[in-house]
Amino acid sequence: RAEARAALAPIRKKAQDAEKQIALLTAERARIEAKLADPAIYASGRTSEVTAANTRLAAIAKESAAAEEAWLMAEEELEAAS
Repeated sequence: RAEARAALAPIRKKAQDAEKQIALLTAERARIEAKLADPAIYASGRTSEVTAANTRLAAIAKESAAAEEAWLMAEEELEAAS
């Protein structure tokens, strides 16, 4: 049993790391969305700030999808090994 747990440890770590990444990205997305919900950001002269925020949101979407895929793959590996 100890050997089996040791063999699965790297896969569990991958799953945990992916979960942490998803949580961080979710929190960052929420902060950016809150910023974009503030009408003050759309004031004259802040166009680049809005563009940067939207660009980051797009990147977060891609990073989240990759992290979710990594998590799913790790979970599938764990399930298959059980």
